[in-house]
Parts: sequence; C-alpha cells; structure tokens
Amino acid sequence: MAQFLLRLINNTWGFVVTIISVIYPVISWLLENKLSKRMRVVFTLVCSTLLLCMGIVGSFFTDVPDFTGISYDSARDIADAHDLELGLDDNTELDNSAIVESQNYEVSTIVLKGTKVTILLANKSSEVATVTYDESLPNYEDKNTGDEDDGEGIEDTDSTSDEKDVNEQDETADDSMMTVVPNVVGLEQSDAINLLYLNGLSFQVSWDSSMAYSDVYYIEAQSIEEGSEVEMGTVIGLTLTSDVPDYVAVAVYQLDDASVKNSDELDGFIFKQAECTNASRYYISTNTTEVVELLSEQMYEVALRIDDLKGINEEAIVSIALSGCNVGFVVCSLNEIDNVFYITGGDYVITIDDAGIYYTAYVTIDRSGEYFIDVHSN
Repeated sequence: MAQFLLRLINNTWGFVVTIISVIYPVISWLLENKLSKRMRVVFTLVCSTLLLCMGIVGSFFTDVPDFTGISYDSARDIADAHDLELGLDDNTELDNSAIVESQNYEVSTIVLKGTKVTILLANKSSEVATVTYDESLPNYEDKNTGDEDDGEGIEDTDSTSDEKDVNEQDETADDSMMTVVPNVVGLEQSDAINLLYLNGLSFQVSWDSSMAYSDVYYIEAQSIEEGSEVEMGTVIGLTLTSDVPDYVAVAVYQLDDASVKNSDELDGFIFKQAECTNASRYYISTNTTEVVELLSEQMYEVALRIDDLKGINEEAIVSIALSGCNVGFVVCSLNEIDNVFYITGGDYVITIDDAGIYYTAYVTIDRSGEYFIDVHSN
C-alpha cells in the first residue's frame, strides 16, 4: 500500500501541485461567503498538507529504473540521473562493458534518493554454467551398443549457409585474425553487443546526455561502417538512442560453416548461449574451462529439437559435453530447448538431468541448423 501511494505521488506530484496552485485561490474566492471560517481553514490545511507531501516525495524520493540488458557504463549514468548509487553483487567483477543481468530492486520501486541499487553483471563468473559428471561420458563410437540400431536418434537438417571450397579456405587462412564489421544500426543494444562479440569485435557506447530514459536503447550509428575488414578486437563505437527506430533490425550472424574448427583442432570446444555476453571454452588436455573474452573462432548456429519428451519435467536441465569427457556446459532448461546457441564442431553427448534421472542423446555437430535428437534414459 505504501509503495502504491509513493508511486502515485511520485508520478503525479508535479501535475497536482500545478492544479492546486491554480484552483486554490479560485475556489477560496468563490466559496468565501458560502463556507464557514472553520471549513475554509480545513480546506486550506488539506491543500497545504497535500502540497507538503508532494514536495517531500518529489524532493527526497525517486523511482528505480530498469538497468537490465544495458551495459554497466550506461547503467551508471542512468543511476546518476535518478540520484541513485549503483553497487555490484558480491559475485560480480567490475567490467564497464558487461551487461546488467539482474538488480535487487524491482523496476519503478520508489526509494529514497541516494539508495544503493545492487546489480549483477553477466560477466566472467556469471556466464555459462559448467557441469561436471561423475565419470567420463561414453565415447561417441559406443553410442549404438545394446539394442539401438546404427545411427538411431540423430538427424540433422541441411546447412543454412553456403560452404566455401577448400581453395578459398586456404587463401583466407593467413587472414584468420581479421574480421568483417556487421551492421548493428537499428538493433537493440544487447543484440548489437552480442553480434559484435560473435564477430570478434569489442564495443564502446556513447549517447547524448539529454537523451530520454528508456527501458530499451537502440543503436543509432556505428563508428566503422558495415563490411569493413578490421583486426579482431577492434573497438566499434556505438551511438545509443532511446527513440524506437522506424524499422527495428534483427541481428543476423553471418554463418561461415567452412571455417568452423572441430574438437581435434581446438583441443576441446567453444560454446555460447545466445543471451550470454561471453562464450566459454573447454580444453580436453587439461580438463578445464575458461571464459572467452575475445572470440576469434567461427561458430555453428545450432538448435536442438526433441520429438518425444518421454514425460520429462520441462524444468529439467539440458547440458552438452564432448563424448568421453566429464566436463560440459549447461545449454538451457528443457522448456527452452528450441533456443539457438553457438558451438564449434565435434561429437557430443546431450544430457538431460530430471532431478537425478538422466537421459542422454548423441549428436555430431558439423554444420549450422537444427538437430533432431532421440533421448534415452540411462
């Protein structure tokens, strides 16, 4: 109830003050001869009290904006504009370019000015969750033991991108540390950052200080034009706007399947959830993982499809690992299985953990597209 009243006063105090300032003398004059002195005093006290409450709330309170989905730099400036202090969750490392993943106050909550809003950044320690299995997962070659028919359970669609021929791939090998700048104008900020990362690029945002606050920001301009060939890690300047563009662009990752490496070449594999800021990498030789701050490898764009869920709880956790290895990454919960993710090539084991009941499927990922899998209980 208190929050409701504070929000009402905070959102309307300017309007109410203006109205009272205008109508009070008019009403007082009109009713001067029709109200008793006591009633006029009560009317004056009510108006004065209302103005005082409005003034206090407007001067000492502010609303909490939505910081999620924007960079830490942007969040800090918006917090300053709202007279709020921005703090980091204990599990978060400071990274000015990291995206805000969550905040401790709900959007539009009314708080005292100077209140500390704690945010969690989607950076190194909060990227893709790592999964460790009790034992190494079976080798891919052993997937058809028992009653399964050879090749059962795995089917993939044709690639959605054209493959380069061998000669063209060899000619571009020397330019492996170069990349092409995509067009991010018209994209939401988070989509633009994700697309730049997938192309091995960094970013820096800027905006007009008079720009209106918005829950979502869009890219108005980029410092290096689309199609330019630049070195990996080049910083692309992004100009933000709170105005919704006439055409909201959709991020499209330009697939180059012929350049994607497999697990033998990479000593492991690289995996990235679409909504995460950074990819994660697993090394076979050391059985360790790390966050990839600058992505220099091409990735397949992949989605999993399961025709028969076999009554598995939709909150079950789906993870992926190389066959024969005991460390992998969480892909999603089962109810998000259709979501796209990015990964390098290899023979993989998909594991679904339904509260301690495990289901597995095997898949060779060697192109972009959908992979239809048939899961089996262990």
